[in-house]
Amino acid sequence: MAAPVAHPSRHLTAPCATNATRRGSVSPGVSADNATGKNPGGTPRGAAMPAGSRPFDPQAYYRVFRDRWPDFIRANFRTSAHVAVFFSVDDRTARQWMEGTTAPRGQCVALAVAAMPDQARAFLRAD
Repeated sequence: MAAPVAHPSRHLTAPCATNATRRGSVSPGVSADNATGKNPGGTPRGAAMPAGSRPFDPQAYYRVFRDRWPDFIRANFRTSAHVAVFFSVDDRTARQWMEGTTAPRGQCVALAVAAMPDQARAFLRAD
């Protein structure tokens, strides 16, 4: 049986397109160390990995995510209007996501994962 398409009434109320902080500023709740790429203890992020795990390349994932997000959107939403309502974004943003010309902010990806975990796992996996 096919997974159900997300229903717009199941979305959170916070808009995904909002950027409350300026580029380069530190968001509330983020230490200056975290904003500069260091863990709270001062060690560089990603310095320690659990034994037996393979290294994760964030840049490689970023490159494939650009193709995975539009595929995810087109597979799970019928129209850009449906995307706009679900994620509380304007229609232009929704169209750009469907076309792959722009990508979402983190809170939109988190919303997709929370609302549609199976579909998000299938399209947005880091492998």
